[in-house]
Amino acid sequence: MSRTPPPPRGPGRRSVLRTMVGTAVTGVAALTAGGSLTGCGLRLDVPPPPAPTPTRRRAVDEARLLEAVATARRLATAAESLVRAGSADARTPAVASLLRTQDHVLTGRLTNAGVPTAEIDTAVAASASAATPGTSATSTSGSVRAPDPSASDNPGAAGAPASGGAGAPKNDAELASRLAAVPATEWATVSGAQDAATRALLTCALTARLACAGRLGVVVDTPAPSPLRAQLVELTQPLVYAFEVVAAQSTGAQRRRAVDTLARLRELERETAADTPASPTGWALPFPVTSTAEAARLARQVMTNALAAVPTVSGHIPSAPGTGAASSAPATPTASATSTSRPSGPPDAASLGDLARWGSRVALLAQPWGTALQPFAGMRS
Repeated sequence: MSRTPPPPRGPGRRSVLRTMVGTAVTGVAALTAGGSLTGCGLRLDVPPPPAPTPTRRRAVDEARLLEAVATARRLATAAESLVRAGSADARTPAVASLLRTQDHVLTGRLTNAGVPTAEIDTAVAASASAATPGTSATSTSGSVRAPDPSASDNPGAAGAPASGGAGAPKNDAELASRLAAVPATEWATVSGAQDAATRALLTCALTARLACAGRLGVVVDTPAPSPLRAQLVELTQPLVYAFEVVAAQSTGAQRRRAVDTLARLRELERETAADTPASPTGWALPFPVTSTAEAARLARQVMTNALAAVPTVSGHIPSAPGTGAASSAPATPTASATSTSRPSGPPDAASLGDLARWGSRVALLAQPWGTALQPFAGMRS
C-alpha cells in the first residue's frame, strides 16, 4: 500500500528565534552607525560626555587679599580667645571687633570679585596650618618695643610668629606683639599690588593693626628713613603748628590734653625729620581759631585729614601741592612754600611700612579728639 508523503515542514521555532534576534542586533548596529530612525523621527545617539567645568578667572590681587584675610582671621580669633577667657584688658574687646571687621570687609572684597566662599575658607585653612607656633618674623620697616621687656612670657624679645602667629595668646602683651610684628615680606606683598585701591586698602588695614598694638601697650618706633620720609615730615609739621594753636586757645582739661598731644607730635616730628632735611615752611589755618570750641574743632579736623593721607599716599593718588593730604581735605593747614620733591610711582615696601607706622601713631593721638580708630585707618566708611 502506498503512503502519501508528509508535507514539507517549515523552519523550526528555534531557527525563527535565532533569525529574529540576529536581525534585531544588526538593526541596532545600523541605527547606532546611522544615528536615527528617520521614519519615526527617533534618535538613539549615545549621550555626549559632560562639558568641562569652566576655569574661573582669578580676581585682581586675589592672592594678596587671601593672605590679608587669613592674617586678619588669625588675629581676630586670637583677640577673641582672650576676651572669652576673661583675661583680656578692657581695650581688647574693641581690638577684637576691629580685627573681625577687617576680616569681613576683606572677605567681602573677594566675594564681590567672584571668588567663591569655599575657596576663601580653604585658602585660609591652609594658611593657618602653615603658621606654626614658634616661627619668628623680623620686620625691616621698624623696630618694636614691647610693653614689658622684663616679663618672661613676653614673646616680643624673641620675635612674634609671622603674619599674626598661630594659637591662642597667653595675654594681651603677646597679642600686642603679634599685632606689631609685620614681617618685611608682608610689606612687599602689599607694595606689589596691581590695583592702587587694593594697595591703599591693605596699607590702611596694617596701619589700624599697628595702632591696635599701640592701644595694648606696644611702642612702635620710627623705622629707618624711606623714600617717603620727606613727605611724612611735610604731613607732621602742620600738625605741630595746628596744636600749638589748639593749646594756646584752650583752657582747663582741653588745654592739658592739647599740651600732651603737642608734646607727642613734637616727638614724632623730631623722629621723622632727624635724618631728613626739610625746607622752612609756613602754614595757614583753615579757619580763625579764637575760642575753646574752635580749637577743639581744629584738632579734630587736622587729625582726620592727616589720617586721610594714608590711603591717599599709599594708593598714589595725586594730592594738592604743598598740603601732603588729599585735595578734598579743606581743614589741613596749607603750606605757603614749595614742598620738597616726592618719589614718583607707587610707594615701595619700605615707604609703605614708614607710612603705616606714622599713621598708627597719628591715629592713637587722634582718639582723644573724637576721631575713633577705624578698621581701615584714614578711609571713609
